[in-house]
Amino acid sequence: MKRIKEPYLFDGATGTYLQELSPLEEGTFEEYNITKPEIVKKLHEDYVEAGAMGLKTNTFGANTISLGDFHRVKEVITQGILLAKEVIPKDRDIFGSIGPIKLPEEEALQEYKKIIEIFLEEGIDHFLFETFSEGSLFPKISSFIKERAPEAYIITSFAVFPSGETALGISADELLKETEKDPNIDGIGFNCVSGPRHLTTLVKNLNLGEKPISLMPNAGYPTIHGGRTFFGDHPEYFAQELVQESPNKVKIFGGCCGTKPLYIKALRKALEKRAPHTFEKKDVEVKLGVERIANPFYKKLKDGGFPIVVEYDPPADLDIDKYMKNVKYLKELGVDAITLADCPVARARIDAGLMGVKIKRDEDMVPIVHMTCRDRNLNATKALLMGLAMEGIQNLLLVTGDPIPTAERDEIKAVFQMNSVRLAKYVSKLNDEVFPNPMSIGGALNINARNFSAELKKAVRKEEAGVEIFYTQPVLSRQGLENLKKARKELSSYIMGGMIPVVSARNARFMQSEISGITMDEEVLESFTDDMSREEAADLGVSWALKYMKESKNFVDGFYLITPFHRVEVIGAILSQMDF
Repeated sequence: MKRIKEPYLFDGATGTYLQELSPLEEGTFEEYNITKPEIVKKLHEDYVEAGAMGLKTNTFGANTISLGDFHRVKEVITQGILLAKEVIPKDRDIFGSIGPIKLPEEEALQEYKKIIEIFLEEGIDHFLFETFSEGSLFPKISSFIKERAPEAYIITSFAVFPSGETALGISADELLKETEKDPNIDGIGFNCVSGPRHLTTLVKNLNLGEKPISLMPNAGYPTIHGGRTFFGDHPEYFAQELVQESPNKVKIFGGCCGTKPLYIKALRKALEKRAPHTFEKKDVEVKLGVERIANPFYKKLKDGGFPIVVEYDPPADLDIDKYMKNVKYLKELGVDAITLADCPVARARIDAGLMGVKIKRDEDMVPIVHMTCRDRNLNATKALLMGLAMEGIQNLLLVTGDPIPTAERDEIKAVFQMNSVRLAKYVSKLNDEVFPNPMSIGGALNINARNFSAELKKAVRKEEAGVEIFYTQPVLSRQGLENLKKARKELSSYIMGGMIPVVSARNARFMQSEISGITMDEEVLESFTDDMSREEAADLGVSWALKYMKESKNFVDGFYLITPFHRVEVIGAILSQMDF
């Protein structure tokens, strides 16, 4: 492995400084390597003059996602390397800058390899992988590099919010631990998103390993004017905060968005005066104003008590009197908890969390709050979770969420910053570090999935992420029952067997044709006729529900009943007739 002299100073921002030198009108900044080479050379020259020891090539976004075909990618990268070589003094280094490629993992890995080969062919064996949100591919990428260039120097850098997580909810501590294990990675760091104070505060409270730490923060917090992003100009403050407040294990410095040559010059001066100093790691404890309480639903499940939970969606308007009366009715039936869907089918309803707080306060009913990944970014998710914990909500059902209906996508934008597996891992982390009363983490299990083997593999990943209870789709078919048996053998988590009673012939056809995750045997579908009365159809639906519930009872730890069309009396009929 090549060594770099420590402390090591990188250059600053590429994109925001190029924007200042020559505003982007079309295309990408990486294409400046071809369309405006003199501007890119000036950027490099300015950073060399400021004192940077390492120059990043102008190739961060050089991939097929932003540039199209790979021929163009290779052209942009090759020219970017040549421009850096024309400027770099012999005692300085060129680092190939590579950013995230938003493709499926295997496709992304193959493209990373092709990009890396371009750098190696041009004699560049220093690499900076910057602004990543997770590091699952780094072991394969780093080993690929070291097999071809054993002397290569590899730095991985993650974009972490001041709260300590990436946009995918992965903690900085977790990223450090995982990357520290990789013998092929030489430096680990953080860049972008946060300013110098936020990053140094974060790093002081992490368990730092043996590898040198890299910090390249933004110039500060940006403001937006006329659709353009601006950063304040405070290079001396930036340098002082970054250098004086960093632990000694921070050996690599530089800047990200908003930083310019003046920032690097200020960093160089501050590093020349840097004296060794120590910081005592502080254990950060978040105390929520709640009393430690038992979780009656989870306790009953754990004690083998076979709980009954009912899904009863929050109202779509503010006329909640009837809703609350029905909640009281369900409690009187002996229901152990009510699950509250989070805007199902992407249609707005009263917030599931707030509805859960109300039924807990007004009826002393245990709520199980659904939470989707669709409508909240990481900050909103954490804020809601902490609010629920403060109110003593202890049970969650985490799902990825239904997409926004096509007709509304021009007006309503979906937010999918995580999937259900990552969200489960994030809640599990909060259970360990923040919540005084850990929340039970539930996940969905589609026992009607066409490829149930793949569904089981996904369920295992959910278990590894922290899911301990699975709530299944309704069992209304022989195949669904067989899949439930397989799940019982393969999974270690509790299983709440799902059921939704069919209430009419039209309802049966609709569920079979248009509701994802619901499948029923033909004998069930054909038993409902259009000439049945409302009462006759409901009675038949109850009888089918009881039949499949009886057959599935030995393979589940409780039942999860879904209320059809707010008809809680149908749920009451099922519960009053259960004799198994």
